[in-house]
Amino acid sequence: MPKRKKLPKIRYKRHDKVRLCSTDKPAPDDERTPFERDRSRIIHSAAFRRLQGKTQVFTAGEGDFYRTRLTHSIEVAQIGKGLALRLGADPDLIEAICLTHDIGHPPFGHAGESELKELMKSYGGFEANAQNIRILTRLEKKSNLYEGLNLTRGVFDGQLKYKNGFAPDKRKFVYDDDLHLVAWASDDARTAVADLEADAKSFDCAIMDWADEVAYAVHDLEDSIHARYIDSAILRDNDHRVRSSIDEVKAKFAQSGVNVEAVFDRLRNELRAHDPSLSPLGIPGSSGQRKADRKQLTSFLIHRYISAVDRVERTYLVDAPVSDRYGYQLVIPPEVEVEVDLINKIVMKFVIRSPQVQTLEEKGKHIIRSVFEKLMKGDNALNLLPDDWKEFLYVARCEREKARVVSDYISGMTDDYAQKTYAKLFLPNFGSIYDIY
Repeated sequence: MPKRKKLPKIRYKRHDKVRLCSTDKPAPDDERTPFERDRSRIIHSAAFRRLQGKTQVFTAGEGDFYRTRLTHSIEVAQIGKGLALRLGADPDLIEAICLTHDIGHPPFGHAGESELKELMKSYGGFEANAQNIRILTRLEKKSNLYEGLNLTRGVFDGQLKYKNGFAPDKRKFVYDDDLHLVAWASDDARTAVADLEADAKSFDCAIMDWADEVAYAVHDLEDSIHARYIDSAILRDNDHRVRSSIDEVKAKFAQSGVNVEAVFDRLRNELRAHDPSLSPLGIPGSSGQRKADRKQLTSFLIHRYISAVDRVERTYLVDAPVSDRYGYQLVIPPEVEVEVDLINKIVMKFVIRSPQVQTLEEKGKHIIRSVFEKLMKGDNALNLLPDDWKEFLYVARCEREKARVVSDYISGMTDDYAQKTYAKLFLPNFGSIYDIY
C-alpha cells in the first residue's frame, strides 16, 4: 500500500489561544505553549484526579485490570494524539481536550448519569458534557483571580460536543447558565464558515469525539473478553443478542449502503484470528498468550480506526477568518462507523445489560437518589455538607439553585465516596465524629 501523503498542519491563531481572564499570564521563563499549559492545568486538577475512582463499565475497585474513567481518558488522549498527527491538528490541544472529555461524569458510570438526569429534570437538567463546562469554568479552583481553570478558547471549545440549551425533551445540551460561554468559545469562528449548522462541533472536538468512540468500543471489548463476558460461544450467528445488535446497526445505518452482515462477519473473523480463545474451537492458550493476543487485537483495531479517517476543507464566507478550527470536517468511512457501532452494541448486550452489571447499576442509582433526596428535602442539609460546599448551598436563592449545588456535589464524588456518604447517612454503626470531609 502506498504511503499516504502527510496533510498540512492546521493553523491555530491568536483567537484560539485567548483566555476568559486576560490577566492570566504565564511566568516570563515559562516555555510551554498555551495549549501545553492547559493540559498541565487539567492533569493537576482535583476533578481529573477523582476520575481514578469513577466507573467506566466495570465498577472501580473490582480489579486492577479494568479501566476507570481516568485510564479511559488517558487512552482517549493517546488515540486523539495519533489522530492529531494524522490529520494535522495540534497534538497538545487535542490531548488537553481529550483529557477533559469525561471530567463531568458522576459516579457509577452511565447509570449514575441517567439517575441525575431524572432527578434534575425540574431543575435545569443534568448532562455530563454540560457538567464539564461547570467544572472547567466554575467549580475547579486554580487561582483567586478567576473561577475554574481559565482554559484557552481552543481547548474549551474543543470539548463542547453540544451547543444548545436545556429542554426536557433533549438528551444532550448545555446548561442555560453557560450558554454565554458557548457563544464566547465558538461564534466568531463558526460565522466565518459557509453552511455550518448552529450546533456544529469544531474540527478538534470531532477528533476528540471519534477518539472517545474508538477507545470506548475497543477497550471495553478488551475488558469484556478479559472478564469472560465475551467468548467463543456468544459470537455465534444464532445468539439473539448478536442478531439484535446487527439489526439495530442495520436500522441506524439504513441509508449508508453498508452491508452490516458482511462487516460483522469480517469483524468476527478478525477477533478470532487475533484471539484464538474466541474461535469456534475455543482454544484457550496460556494466560500470557491470551494477554498478548488481546493487546495485539486492540492495537490492530485502533490503528485501523485512526488510519481510516480523513479531513476535508469547508468553504469560508470571508477571507482570513479568525480561526481555522471550523475550517475542516472529519470524514469517517461508513463501514468503519458501522464496525465501531457493532462493537459498542455487542458490549452493551453482553456486558452492560448483564444481570451482574445491572445489579450494580441499580445499587448506584439507589445511592445517588437517596443522597440527593436527603440533601434536597432534609431540614439539616446545610450541616451535612463539607465546609466548602456549605458556602455554595448557603447562597442558593431558590430550589433550582439548591438542586444544582447538590447535583454538583454528588456528580463530583467517586464511587467509593458516594457509597461512604450513603452509609454515613443511612446505615447504623457507620461513620464517626473523626471522619474528615
